[in-house]
Amino acid sequence: MLFRSVDYFKEMYRVLKSGGKIVVKDWIKRENFSDRTQKMMEDDGVAFNLVQEQEYIFALKEAGFININVYDESDKYVEYCDQDIETIKSKKEQLKKILDYDALEGWKAQKDAFANREIGVVKIIAEK
Repeated sequence: MLFRSVDYFKEMYRVLKSGGKIVVKDWIKRENFSDRTQKMMEDDGVAFNLVQEQEYIFALKEAGFININVYDESDKYVEYCDQDIETIKSKKEQLKKILDYDALEGWKAQKDAFANREIGVVKIIAEK
């Protein structure tokens, strides 16, 4: 994808002041997706071209960035999903009227995908 390409990061590097930093937060692919995760992604319209952590690091290094640090925030997202699941449960009837799929099942599948390490969430900080 464009926003993950070396050229995109090279442009960020070009306009960043010396010593400046960028922060990228994104979902990453860790494992092959289970059928349940695949369905959740289709229902939610999530892109299927998630990249792996190493691909981000490679693109950032190729663009010239240094001091690249990756922070796994997947566990936080499991907690966020739990909170969202409770909210969805309390509004289930309202959501049925406006959604053409089961939002609760989608959020449970998302939580499981993070918990089972199929998908991760990382924050990447890199310096010029």
